[in-house]
Amino acid sequence: MNKRVTVHEAEENFMSLLDQAEAGETVEIFRDGKPVARLAPSRKTAEERAKAQKEALADMRRGFNLGGGTFDRDSLYDRLDR
Repeated sequence: MNKRVTVHEAEENFMSLLDQAEAGETVEIFRDGKPVARLAPSRKTAEERAKAQKEALADMRRGFNLGGGTFDRDSLYDRLDR
């Protein structure tokens, strides 16, 4: 859920709002009742994206439990060869 603050509140509490954005919260800043800016978490760095991709690839290589057994590339090919 977005937090809403006035420009004055944003000026008074900027460091706190940065901490909140860093924690994943989006803060909307309003002037005269109208939204004028949004303070949001930064996108992931290239290093963070690469780490997430490696973790996802490792998960895929381990296979997926579908309740009856694992599903991986080798078992798929075995089924196709039948």
